[in-house]
Amino acid sequence: MNFTAAILIFAFLELPRQSPPTACWRDVGRKSEYGSVDQIRDLQQFARSNTSCEFFAITWRIRPLPNRKSLVIWDINAQRLVRIHIDNGQSRWERWTGVTRRAVIADDPGDGYDYASYTNGTGPAGLSHAARTFVLAHARATFDIGL
Repeated sequence: MNFTAAILIFAFLELPRQSPPTACWRDVGRKSEYGSVDQIRDLQQFARSNTSCEFFAITWRIRPLPNRKSLVIWDINAQRLVRIHIDNGQSRWERWTGVTRRAVIADDPGDGYDYASYTNGTGPAGLSHAARTFVLAHARATFDIGL
């Protein structure tokens, strides 16, 4: 291998990894309120308009609770939706399965999430490796404790 080839290989390896498309990640910022109704409407808008993402995530913060960070991540292929709240270093989560594109579009935002197999807990939410990687690519060190 010549010197030029070695430099090119090194340069390629040092390139930053490309983040997943931002169309698959939405930060709605700080809100006075961002409840299930708003979350479901945003999920529905995404489900109707985008078919190229493996994951879709929404993050937000609530003004009255400055230390709380929240995340909803939908693993589209695994049909799994997880909502995580990080508050003062503590993590709590809710998880639903059977979350298909059709189920999201048909869901009535007014009565909250209506998907199968609801579970909740504290600590890490048990995201798949691929889902963790997706979140960390967009929000490294923000949601680590809850993944």
